[in-house]
Amino acid sequence: MPDLGTAQTIRWFALAAALSYLAVGVTHLLLPRDQLHLSKGISPRFFESLATSSRLFRLHYWLFVAASLSALGVALGLSNLIGSESLLGRMANVLGVAGLLVASLDYALMQSHALRLSRGFLTSGEQARAALVAAGLSRIDPTGLFSFALVGAWFAAVASHILRSSLLPHGLGWLGLAGAAMYEIVFLGTVLHVGALVDIAAAAGCVVVGPAWFIWLSLALG
Repeated sequence: MPDLGTAQTIRWFALAAALSYLAVGVTHLLLPRDQLHLSKGISPRFFESLATSSRLFRLHYWLFVAASLSALGVALGLSNLIGSESLLGRMANVLGVAGLLVASLDYALMQSHALRLSRGFLTSGEQARAALVAAGLSRIDPTGLFSFALVGAWFAAVASHILRSSLLPHGLGWLGLAGAAMYEIVFLGTVLHVGALVDIAAAAGCVVVGPAWFIWLSLALG
């Protein structure tokens, strides 16, 4: 079993995360607006849109699972970087790993549940439709606390360590802080039901900041 702490293994996980996050950002921007439910909540149009076309939705969610698992590999590989410095660093690492694991599970289950419900939505009666909308989707992280807030805190902890040490370029630390901010913006957009915040973070974080950070990390470890 390969040692996740080796630089070479981290590099491969980082490249996989860069490509996955880039694809997540692009597919988010291409999704029909009715299928963007994290900030707006579930509506009849959500299920109607999925029943009509679900291919991009399915791809987007599986890409997010792949991105989370790839970032999880990076987090495990970098555990020694922040894990041995302080209690706060060890806590941030544990919470980041937990957040990425929860994110992968949450998105896999959420898309499966959404697709299953949408298949029968159009043929259901009015009362059944209302009940489906009111019930929403089954989630293990409904506010994004683990998937976004805690993962953002982990990014901030790693970035702060980079800035305090000479192991990696300090520019990588500053870019990591920007990535951490993108995660927290998604969390705020989800909790406050502000779709524009989620869109901004998807465009800036997934398409630009996240891939750039992971690619730079991979190159710095080469």
